[in-house]
Amino acid sequence: MIENVERGKTVLVVDTNPAQLEVLDATLAFLGYRVLIATSVKEGLDITLREENRQLDLVVARNQIPYQGDGGRFIEQLPDPTTPSILRSADPDSVRDDVRKLQRRGYAVELLSSPSSIAELKNAIDKATSLAARLRERPSGLV
Repeated sequence: MIENVERGKTVLVVDTNPAQLEVLDATLAFLGYRVLIATSVKEGLDITLREENRQLDLVVARNQIPYQGDGGRFIEQLPDPTTPSILRSADPDSVRDDVRKLQRRGYAVELLSSPSSIAELKNAIDKATSLAARLRERPSGLV
């Protein structure tokens, strides 16, 4: 059974697909998150730079954001690279190497196939959160 254990934590979801946003909003709210929605990369970056959102607990971004680039580049622009992040892709094999490169550079990012189940989403959240904790514990300057 999946419990809603993330009460009080804030997640930013970046996607242009209204149906996907609706599903992610409902699913993440069920898991206990306060959900912020961005329908563009610019809007997502604006949200991350607001003082009240400086400490986002999680970011979920679509890999391909039509006419705006990709979610990996969005994740690279986060104020804190150790913010747990999930990159969603309908073709995860095509971005797996990019995610590994981000991880080697100190980004707490995990890959998630889209669509995915609640259990798969929760597993990706757990992995990204665990990776973020490990990255925050490492000595400064080590990747």
